[in-house]
Amino acid sequence: MVKKARLYSLIVFILLFLLLPEAAAAIAPPAAEIVPGPLPHLAAVETRPLAQGVTYRRLAGTNGAGQPLVGHLVEVDGKDRSLELRPVLAGDRLGKAETVSALASRYGALAAVNGGFFARGDGLTMPVGNVVIDGRLLAASDFWRTSFGLTRQKKVLYGFFAPQPVFKVAGSGTLIPVGNLNRPYRPDRTNLYQAVWGERSGTPPGTRELILLPRDGRYLVTGSGQGNSPIPPAGMVLAGDPAVLPDLAPGTVLTFDPGWDPAWQGVHHLLTGGPLLVEGGRPVFQAVQEGFSGTVLGRRARTAIGVRENGNLLLVVVEGGEEQESGVTLEEMAVLLGELGAATAVGLDGGGSSAMWVAGQLVSRPATGTERPVANALVVLRQIPVYLDGWRLPCDVPPALVGGRVLVPLRAIFQGLDATVHWDEATREITAQRGERQIRLTVGEKTASVGGRPVKLDVPAQVVDGRTLVPVRFVSQALGAAVEWRAAEREVHIFR
Repeated sequence: MVKKARLYSLIVFILLFLLLPEAAAAIAPPAAEIVPGPLPHLAAVETRPLAQGVTYRRLAGTNGAGQPLVGHLVEVDGKDRSLELRPVLAGDRLGKAETVSALASRYGALAAVNGGFFARGDGLTMPVGNVVIDGRLLAASDFWRTSFGLTRQKKVLYGFFAPQPVFKVAGSGTLIPVGNLNRPYRPDRTNLYQAVWGERSGTPPGTRELILLPRDGRYLVTGSGQGNSPIPPAGMVLAGDPAVLPDLAPGTVLTFDPGWDPAWQGVHHLLTGGPLLVEGGRPVFQAVQEGFSGTVLGRRARTAIGVRENGNLLLVVVEGGEEQESGVTLEEMAVLLGELGAATAVGLDGGGSSAMWVAGQLVSRPATGTERPVANALVVLRQIPVYLDGWRLPCDVPPALVGGRVLVPLRAIFQGLDATVHWDEATREITAQRGERQIRLTVGEKTASVGGRPVKLDVPAQVVDGRTLVPVRFVSQALGAAVEWRAAEREVHIFR
């Protein structure tokens, strides 16, 4: 299926050659990139299953210059609903940086690779392009690069993604375009801040701000601020100069439209990467049209994501051999991905950012000798999802379903609920405190206490793979939170 990124690239290419011949000549690829020569090649030298539906293959071969290559491929069954491929943010925040190894460990991943491109500045590591996680737009840009998206059913969407988020004031027809999403404040635009930005908006004193909380699929203005307002965990803060942000009274109802093209309806996860490397099973050479230039076009380590005709997802890293620093060009990467069976493939960040983590260890070799912290990664998970105020709770040990009850890692749930926790190794007793609420439970015991009163448990706390798991419903409710089990999605949702 021809998507917008491919169509736009052809339009730009034709216009450049018809209207601007000098410019077209200036951006044409070097002759060495288009002169026929030996094709790169990779073949599997090791295959091992990581879990049901997830396979790792170590690859070996050569690039077009005959230099040795090492490749790593993780294949994920696209029909297995218990498997999930999702983007995760460094530190679960925008602007942070974390290694793929650390991200994968925090999420208890079966495998992981680095994600999209990023830029550093003002102490922040920000994604380049767009980010959608769990259907929620977290970063927005009209940057002309190919994005790769997945629906809940793992259907692949790809192409040019340029959202134009906007709020609509109910009953008035007033539109409030969002010109700056989860980025440092700009007074000339309406700025929107979510919990992934941090605990506060970080805007200057005196900034007009509106506090929004979700209500029945819409948002309710619950208050206002004058700069650096706290961001509600499940809500948002709108900020801007009075010229761009109207002063709305508390109780005003807003609807939020993420503003993406109908072709992207249903997208659940998305990262902007680039360039498009394979379409219809054939290599695509449009790196220059997508804005790649300079040393990025040379041979280096590469990361990509793709999909086979049967719907299986592919995560691929290709790097130089053990004794030689080399790699592949984007054109060579496109050829290799086609050889590996990708029907569609999109590039991700590469070079020193390229990394693959498999079954508890980094299998790729850092190009700079040290693993580079990145802005986001793609992780492969098989676990019951647990959400806190709408945001995924990282669980380094997969939650377990025991006797009809979901158990989660002790530290994950208590830290998520801002509770202090004490573990007594001698008695195997857990004590947690949140405000005036205190609970005690002991591993293996079906009697716990809440505020000193005994409470019977259906399932006791247990030790799994060396980690203590506790019943999520009991812990959450005892600490003042509400819990909802969504059977259709097999998800746990906690609301403070």
